[in-house]
Amino acid sequence: MLKESIVGTVIFLLSLAIIFFLFRHKLPKISDKTLLKIQISAHILSLIFMILVAIYGAVEISWDWGAIVNSAGTIALKNYNPLPDYFYLYPNNHFWLSFLTLFLTSCKSIFHITDIEGLKIASVVLGIIIIRLTYIFIFLNSEKAFGSRRARIIDIILLFFIPLYLYAPFAYTDTSAMLLVSILIYLYLTFKEEKPQIKTRRFWLLALFFALIIAILSLTKIMALIVVIAMLLTELIDKKSSIKYVIIKYSGIIVSAVIFALLLNLPTSYINKLDLSQLDNYRLPPTHWIMMSLNDTGQYSQMDLEYTKKFKPYTAKKTATQDEIVKRLKDRGFLGTVGHIFNVKISKQWGESLLAGDDFISRHPLHPDSFVQKFFGLKRAKDGNTHHWLCLAISWPYFMLLILGCALSLLFSYKNRAISFTQITIIGVFLFFIIWEVWSRYLVVFLPTIVICSTLGWLALKEKLSLKRR
Repeated sequence: MLKESIVGTVIFLLSLAIIFFLFRHKLPKISDKTLLKIQISAHILSLIFMILVAIYGAVEISWDWGAIVNSAGTIALKNYNPLPDYFYLYPNNHFWLSFLTLFLTSCKSIFHITDIEGLKIASVVLGIIIIRLTYIFIFLNSEKAFGSRRARIIDIILLFFIPLYLYAPFAYTDTSAMLLVSILIYLYLTFKEEKPQIKTRRFWLLALFFALIIAILSLTKIMALIVVIAMLLTELIDKKSSIKYVIIKYSGIIVSAVIFALLLNLPTSYINKLDLSQLDNYRLPPTHWIMMSLNDTGQYSQMDLEYTKKFKPYTAKKTATQDEIVKRLKDRGFLGTVGHIFNVKISKQWGESLLAGDDFISRHPLHPDSFVQKFFGLKRAKDGNTHHWLCLAISWPYFMLLILGCALSLLFSYKNRAISFTQITIIGVFLFFIIWEVWSRYLVVFLPTIVICSTLGWLALKEKLSLKRR
């Protein structure tokens, strides 16, 4: 399959090059009105295709997504069985469980849903809505950063990013955090664009909403706060911003975010029927994920999970995982650890063009012979009866161009400094996954910043080439 994928990739890139060459003079002549019609038509077709993928790519309830959907549905149906140990091991999913419980409870009341399968369908609809809203906010962010015409082109190109279709059926923390990041960027660019004075009502409303999104983001996917840190660093190194203004603004935002997070987290134990006294015996310390990052795959390991689980209470887990981290570092040595980072971790984190979406869409499929499984499914690819290589022939060039754009943005500067936080975010994400457990699906969270950063890089390259021609 690798050989076919490489051949397909070459053919796909050559086809793109030929199309661009043939239509390079006609593309700039497309009117804004025509471009808008193309954008709307593309979104309609994209939505239809996304719904088809959700229907024919339906899977049985499984993995983390399934644990949350199943438990939220069970609570919504008022079947108060004790929650599985999963939620005591991973308290970071409590907030999303609460949100999904409230959402499914509302769906049950409005649409008179009486079984878990009906609520699962409701969660799939929510997943699609999350992706469609993300498209809208990425477009709005691109419009603020690059102008309306370029934003429409970016939006149309993004509709061909396959992982978003594969993750659409899963209303999980990765996609919800991606939406929250895109909203956060929109608010940040609004701050940068209008620069409201501290005493105005508009400033305080923006600041409070910004803080609220940060709070929800921290409760949904805490690693996404890398984006917030990048924004703060950008403000501090920006010579045009007053240090005093930045400190006052962000101090108020951070304090407000902490208060919002505490208030939002209060009802989770009641909504989810959680026994908080169990947390100390079950929850995993951050060092557990660092320890997993040092196993042979750099990824999730059931053996590592069982190792950490056997220690109680929390402090014992922390000590045991710290000791195991030291042991694994000593066993590999300096050069071995460096090799592990570059040969295993970086390649797995940044080397999957479908961001593991092909894995999740093929876990226990309800329609194993559907076009979704034959074209997108990783399980069918491993069995040999597949056209998965065609999918990779499209996804690989797309992903390579996306990542190459990010690399170019780090090499070249660009005149729009308001979006330079995306470059710091990419550096932060890269460094974070050197020490953390790797999984390419985590990049879904950062897609709104990756899109802007990549565009920034390609525009910077275009600007450099234009200057050389003069």
